[in-house]
Amino acid sequence: GRPPFYIKDEEYDLSLAIEILGGLRETIIPGTPEDYVNIYTGCWDNEPDNRPSMDQVVDKLNAIISNITENDQMNNSESNNFQAVSNLYRSSDI
Repeated sequence: GRPPFYIKDEEYDLSLAIEILGGLRETIIPGTPEDYVNIYTGCWDNEPDNRPSMDQVVDKLNAIISNITENDQMNNSESNNFQAVSNLYRSSDI
């Protein structure tokens, strides 16, 4: 990772803080999964009441993790099924 608004050999200063207060936000890193982008851009909302609570952020992250785990399990199951059929085919005299 890197600090927000990182520019090599450049220090943070008051003008950056003022720009952030004025709405300056990080550029979204290309290739970042949309679910993550939605979480952290929601946290950037200028209106504090519109930002998700930490509980909401944790719930969203857990949902992402759960979805990834389910997809991995499905992929493993499909891979195991393919392997079983492949082994059966190899062991037969077809």
